[in-house]
Amino acid sequence: MNPLPISSCFGSSVVRCLSFLVFLSASFYGGYWIVHHKMYEYVRRFDTRLVWLNLLFLLSIVLLPFTTSILGMYGSLLTAFSFYILNAIFTRITSFLCGCHILNPRKNLSEGMEEASARRGAYVRSVTMPVWFSIVGSSLCAPAALS
Repeated sequence: MNPLPISSCFGSSVVRCLSFLVFLSASFYGGYWIVHHKMYEYVRRFDTRLVWLNLLFLLSIVLLPFTTSILGMYGSLLTAFSFYILNAIFTRITSFLCGCHILNPRKNLSEGMEEASARRGAYVRSVTMPVWFSIVGSSLCAPAALS
């Protein structure tokens, strides 16, 4: 058995697509991690619900290597891509819920965060990131999956 040189693998459209998705995933989830840390700079108190929401957010981050490997193994299947996108949406939703809970004035969990601008930014990000990620990923991967 003659193994192919590794350079021949990078010409494949599937490999290019998956390489882009891994890079996109790292930047996407890295961005979430940065926002997560910035958001928690303002937390002065916490409650049980915030702890559970935070654990759900961390679960979505922990699932990233798993969903990326599923996409890597079965990248030509729409189900694999959908599973990966669902993880991205789960991350966005849990991050959004953490932010809303922290900004809730009745809970009095944070100090120093401008509530109106932070809430507006959270709403915009909760819609735009998963939609953008889905459009870019599907437009890049659909031709590879069909070939």
